[in-house]
Amino acid sequence: MSSFPSSHTSQAFLTATLLHEQYGRQYPWLSVGGYAVATATGAMRLLGNKHWATDVLAGAGIGFLSAETVWHLYPVLTRLVPGHTARKLLLVPTYAPGGGAGVAMALSL
Repeated sequence: MSSFPSSHTSQAFLTATLLHEQYGRQYPWLSVGGYAVATATGAMRLLGNKHWATDVLAGAGIGFLSAETVWHLYPVLTRLVPGHTARKLLLVPTYAPGGGAGVAMALSL
């Protein structure tokens, strides 16, 4: 089983980054807390001998970059979708251990 990258750390940094983007300017303590929890998640993966430092660093980078990409790309993509369909559309980046990546799409009718 592959441990690269750390998916726990990736998910933690993705969540912390989205919290920061959505609420960080109004509630800076939420950004600090989110990134503190994400950093602690990575540290616990290291201390528990579940991952190497490179696994955790890569996971943190993937989580952060995924969140930033979606945060900035989603509004652009919704402007390309006609009418009110954009309000019913959900795009979610996906990652499968072993190197698979993609996008899942859901449309509410």
